[in-house]
Amino acid sequence: MSKTILITGCSSGFGKNTALLLARSGYTVYATLRDANGKNHEAASELLSIAAQESLELDVVELDVTNERSIKKAIDYIINLSSSIDVLINNAGYGIYGWSEGFETSTVRHLFDVNFFGALDVNNAVLPHMRKRADGLIIHISSILARLPVGFMSAYNASKFAIDGYAESLNMELAELGLQSLIVQPGFFGTGFAQNMTYNDKPDTIAAYGVLATKPQQMLEGFAKILPMMPPSTLVAEGIKALIETPKMQRPLRTVISAEPHKHLVERLNDAGNQATKELNEIMMAYQQ
Repeated sequence: MSKTILITGCSSGFGKNTALLLARSGYTVYATLRDANGKNHEAASELLSIAAQESLELDVVELDVTNERSIKKAIDYIINLSSSIDVLINNAGYGIYGWSEGFETSTVRHLFDVNFFGALDVNNAVLPHMRKRADGLIIHISSILARLPVGFMSAYNASKFAIDGYAESLNMELAELGLQSLIVQPGFFGTGFAQNMTYNDKPDTIAAYGVLATKPQQMLEGFAKILPMMPPSTLVAEGIKALIETPKMQRPLRTVISAEPHKHLVERLNDAGNQATKELNEIMMAYQQ
C-alpha cells in the first residue's frame, strides 16, 4: 500500500522537488503551500499540471503554517481523502540576511513563526492521527547552519538550531509511541533561497554602520557566485526519499546532504553530539532506577 505523504512549503526548491520525486515514485503526495490562489498560484498550477500529465497521485493543498485554522482545514481534508498521513515533511521556511541589529523584532518573530512554530503546529495537528495507528514518520528540514552558523544570518541560524533541538527531543518522546521525528540538514544549493531572503528593515540603524553597512550584501554576492558549483538541489529530494525507504530501525536521527567539506564537518559534530546525548541519557536513567 502506498504511503501518504504531506509536505509543507512546496512552491519551490526542496519542497517542490521532493513532492515531484515522491509522487513519481508511486507515493500519494499532498504538496501544500500558502496563498495558492494568489502569490503561489503559478507554482500550484504547475504542480497540478505535471500531476495530470504524468497521472501522479499528487494533490496541491492550501496550507499556511502560521495559521492554525489553515493547518486544521488542510489536515482534515487529507485525512478525509486518505484516512492517514504516514509521513510529514516540515519543509516550509525562509531566511533573513543582514546585520542582526538591523532587523525589527517583529521581523525575527515572523521568521520563527514560519521556520519553528509552523512546524510545531503542523506536528501537533498530525500527531493525533499518527498516534492512533502507532506509526508515522516526521522529517524536519533543518540546515547545516544548525551546526555551522555563519554571520549575518543570526536569526535564521537560531531558527534552525531551534528546530534541530526540538526535533531531536521530540524523537525521544515519540519512540515510546512507535513514531519517529528525524532531521535532514541540507547544505548550500541553488534553490532560489538566497534571492528570496529578506534584508535589514531598520535603515537608520544600518546607516550608522557607515562603510560596513553594505558588507552583508557584498558577502552574499560572493556566495551567489559559488552556488552554481554546488551539487543539484534534487539531491535533497533523493536523500529524503532514501530516508523514507530505509527500514524504520535503521534510519539515522540526522541526515546531512551537502557538498564537502561541509558534509564531513557537520557529520563530525553530529557524531559528537549523539555520543554526548547518549552518555547523558545513560546517567539520567541511572538516577531513575
